[in-house]
Amino acid sequence: MDVLLPFTEALAKTSEIQAAVKAAQEKAEAIPCLEVKFCSATYVAGAQAQELPDPSAWALYEMLSGMFKGIQEFKGRHTPKDEK
Repeated sequence: MDVLLPFTEALAKTSEIQAAVKAAQEKAEAIPCLEVKFCSATYVAGAQAQELPDPSAWALYEMLSGMFKGIQEFKGRHTPKDEK
């Protein structure tokens, strides 16, 4: 939710998916893996894990970013017939 809420808020405010993905990225980068014993990155040593973004938050950002890139590719290949 920490990443999804900024994404949806930015999308609702701007109607631009690129701005929404940027908001999701900024939030994902700002969520450190504080409690290593509970965080998804328990395989990383304590101090080192605190330097990494939370893996679950980062995974959601990557999913949203991938969807945005897919939409951009689709738009590039499928232009309306009027524009050709």
